[in-house]
Amino acid sequence: MLIDGWDIAQANARQARYIGGHHALANESVWNEGSNRPIFIRNHMGFKPFTIDLWVKGKDYQEIVDNRGRILARLLGAVILEPDRTDHKFKAILNKYSVTETSKDKFHVLSLEFVGYEYLDQETFTIEVDTTFTITNTGTVETPVTLEITPLGGAVDVPEDQMDGYLLCDEDGSYFVDDDEAAIGGYDYNNLTIQGLCRDVRTGDDLDIVIRNVTPEKKILIDGETGLITEDGEAKIEDVDIWALPTLQPGDNEIRTNNNWLRVRVNCKPRFM
Repeated sequence: MLIDGWDIAQANARQARYIGGHHALANESVWNEGSNRPIFIRNHMGFKPFTIDLWVKGKDYQEIVDNRGRILARLLGAVILEPDRTDHKFKAILNKYSVTETSKDKFHVLSLEFVGYEYLDQETFTIEVDTTFTITNTGTVETPVTLEITPLGGAVDVPEDQMDGYLLCDEDGSYFVDDDEAAIGGYDYNNLTIQGLCRDVRTGDDLDIVIRNVTPEKKILIDGETGLITEDGEAKIEDVDIWALPTLQPGDNEIRTNNNWLRVRVNCKPRFM
């Protein structure tokens, strides 16, 4: 097992077992006196509890105690845990621990109780020159995403036999709509709209992300974990209308834009109940 990349084998320890749990749920639904029906409120998801037991060894009792201490000293703050026999990771903090001196001078069992969340390594989805696309979240719960949007400039790099419905570019750099008028008219829209990544936490209704004053080739970043909104590293919150941080629901998510002359990149670390 790794703790922030540090192998517990360096403390003469190894993982004995992992005991998994699920995220705690809290609910504030009410049935007011005199009302004919209750008010149902969506559950709030709290920490995921889990326990990892370690065998800790040493040449004598004192060395075993010291090895236990080396492990615990690395668990004073939030850490990234990589247990054995799974590709899932955990962002967690130690909540409680206990020691069983099964064989006093040979090995002890260090039982570590954590709270946190479970996730996979980052997955990246990149979409160019399209207005509707589907992203599959392999996690089992709603997962925050980092959204990167880059308005494109220059000629459209699309094979001729796939150009129906796309924005086209003359040799002189002017833009026009193809014959079936299915394309969007240009990349220099004042308002970009992204749908399918934000929703009302009470009703689940879709909420638009609207971005104003965009510039070709300048990347706009919306971080669904920190709330940071930037354009080429500079704050852009004043030009963005957003009512909830972007996330992906478990399973398929349809994402829509009002402009197909974009590069959209969605980064997520799928989370699990």
